Amino acid sequence: MSDSWLGWAISNPLMKVMSLVLAVVTWLYVQGDEVHVGVIKAPVVWSLPAGLVSVEPLPKTITMDVRGTRAAIRFAQEKVVRVPVDLNEVGMGEHALEFGSFPASGLPPSVEVLALQPKSLRFTLDELALRKVAIKPALVGEPEPGFEVREVTFDPPVVDIQGPRTTVDALRHVSTQPLDVSRLRDDVTTEISLDLPRSVTMQAEVVPVATILVVPTMERRVLSGVQVHVWSRYDYVPEEQRVEVTLEGPTSELQGVTAEQVVAFVHLPDPAERSRYEVWYGPRGGVRVRVLHPGSAKVKVVGVQPPNISVRHR
Repeated sequence: MSDSWLGWAISNPLMKVMSLVLAVVTWLYVQGDEVHVGVIKAPVVWSLPAGLVSVEPLPKTITMDVRGTRAAIRFAQEKVVRVPVDLNEVGMGEHALEFGSFPASGLPPSVEVLALQPKSLRFTLDELALRKVAIKPALVGEPEPGFEVREVTFDPPVVDIQGPRTTVDALRHVSTQPLDVSRLRDDVTTEISLDLPRSVTMQAEVVPVATILVVPTMERRVLSGVQVHVWSRYDYVPEEQRVEVTLEGPTSELQGVTAEQVVAFVHLPDPAERSRYEVWYGPRGGVRVRVLHPGSAKVKVVGVQPPNISVRHR
């Protein structure tokens, strides 16, 4: 039994291959000639009257349910089929159209359109308006603790937009798409996108650039009990042994500063000839009260209470 089967399998190999090829060709022919239902997505080519624009965005594609042979549908799907819609004869205001009134171009005659989606459309045409508007930042997130966004600048600071007059005339500025400033501690320059209203576009293909300026957070800290000393004079003593000092500077620098790290020095004239002096905080030279602290030059002394200190000779 096995020998007879093997003999049949290896006998007349050319005939068997030709039979297989014929069967495949016949199957492909039948499949290609058989009627099928398919779907084609076609771009809509709009032609609007000069100086007019749609208030709402018009659909860019239309879906067509079609019927035809498998080969014809495949050919149509691979070919660029378009739906030209000519509205040059309509004016401003509300309108309605049926997409079935605009035959598709590039569709083989053997392919029949069964249905369209959308089937119809209501739209409003308005006068095309041009305008310059400023850019407004839309920030999300928080910078690194101890830092803040001081300002955001744009290049260019204003952009030229176009769109329906009813929309464009109401615009005073356009916002950016969200700009994430999370964990920033340094300045950043980046290209941005604008959050334009529907049907509003930029007149030119300009990519605005934003510069985000990040600076240390400034705060004031009041330190009580700051010690008072007389500079280089041990024969004079202050009558006020401690004062209150107000410092202002970056939060990151003020966080660890304590009253024990700050000292107020009284500077007397040289030579000092009086038995008692009334010295004030404020002057930058001569007889004055000077405050030393561990912060950098960014940390400023903005106040001393009391602002005057009395010192006397021992």
